[in-house]
Amino acid sequence: MSNREELVAKYIDDLKKHVGADTDSELAKLLSLDKRTVSAWRSRKSVPERFLNLLSGKGEATEMSPLAKLSPLDQQAFSLALFRYTRIMADVAQTGEYRQVWDEFRSSGPFWMLMVRARKDISEAMRERADHPATALALLLHDDIEDPERTMERDRSSLAQLSGLRTVDEIK
Repeated sequence: MSNREELVAKYIDDLKKHVGADTDSELAKLLSLDKRTVSAWRSRKSVPERFLNLLSGKGEATEMSPLAKLSPLDQQAFSLALFRYTRIMADVAQTGEYRQVWDEFRSSGPFWMLMVRARKDISEAMRERADHPATALALLLHDDIEDPERTMERDRSSLAQLSGLRTVDEIK
């Protein structure tokens, strides 16, 4: 086997681990591809960059992606982002001002910004501390709950930076 074939095989194995697939067909299904696509990658000795980006945490889910089609990593990232977003917006939700709550939660932009961060955090936790996305999620949730003030400030700051706002107070 050539170096290029070995590299492609490693990428495919890494993608399988990343999305929780056992076979090439399962990988293709989880990536919403034709079942012959992964075999074609092996034949061409090339994996498209957009799929390699998934391994580095650069690939992004979008609000148009149905949750059922998300990879196991993205499903866990979705849960983490939802947890973090809900904590940030808790004071708005508790006001009882239903119109304000609706307006704040209807705007999905901040949530998807946190989704990008959550995806990166899950990918990093998988590289450093866990083999599976669900385990990485559990570890990150534990970290977030263990020091809520620090993690809340981190998430608000991330959201402020990602959205181009100058201060955390502008998020609300």
